[in-house]
Amino acid sequence: MEDRALPIAVDFARYPIHDLEQADGKALVAHCREQLLRRGFLTLPGFLKAETLPALVTEAQQGGRQAVHFVEHFPFGDGTEKDRPSTAGLPADDPRRFISRTALRFIADDLIPQSSLLRDLYVWPGMANFLAAILRKETLYPRCDGLSGLNYTLMTAGDEQDWHFDEADFSATILLQPSSGGGRFEYVRGLRGPAGDDLDGLKRAIEGTHGELVSLALEPGALNLFEGRFAFHRATPVEGGQPRLLAILAYDDQPEVRISAELAQAFYGRVP
Repeated sequence: MEDRALPIAVDFARYPIHDLEQADGKALVAHCREQLLRRGFLTLPGFLKAETLPALVTEAQQGGRQAVHFVEHFPFGDGTEKDRPSTAGLPADDPRRFISRTALRFIADDLIPQSSLLRDLYVWPGMANFLAAILRKETLYPRCDGLSGLNYTLMTAGDEQDWHFDEADFSATILLQPSSGGGRFEYVRGLRGPAGDDLDGLKRAIEGTHGELVSLALEPGALNLFEGRFAFHRATPVEGGQPRLLAILAYDDQPEVRISAELAQAFYGRVP
């Protein structure tokens, strides 16, 4: 691939994702796979060049002025359990009775400029190829609905994403700006699996007493990859005057995937 085709936001000297067939590229993929397997979370510090972040922060802040403030309380398992059983009769501290609060602004794909340096990265085939190689998937495709592909999230004081499982197999994110306080990413692996949920583990995670709870302050400009369908996780409430700004790069292993009208209306206040 010619250099002129490479998105300029990425530090390719540090992360040669443009040439995965060469020794350095293969070593990078092996490192990423090992970290994801061992920790359940992959982070690549300095993936974006530091000088590109101010423009992306500005884009997210401008988009946030047009975005809906999404606030919702989700029953436990909503989104990942299609036939959620009744919680009637369960003890008050049973995790299946837990209500998860999400409050933030989703900046939709069509509110991000076509000239965005991050959009150049998102639509560049090499990015999808890199993530597919790490996840051992044959191919990954960008979203095509105009809303849910490339997103920013903006979280101000009091916003949060409380404990939940993801509906998607994985998420690729880049923190653009940390909040003044709070906004930490926390997770516990292995609390959902083919055999069901670890209810005691879920309860201890919610209480903050689980011995394997990991709490991270994400680094601006780092690429983060997380398999959240089976790992319980949250972003803690944001504090202070500086908002938390995060980029989400959504890919799927099937082409032409679109967000449902119901979710689009909820997240963005409109449908594609």
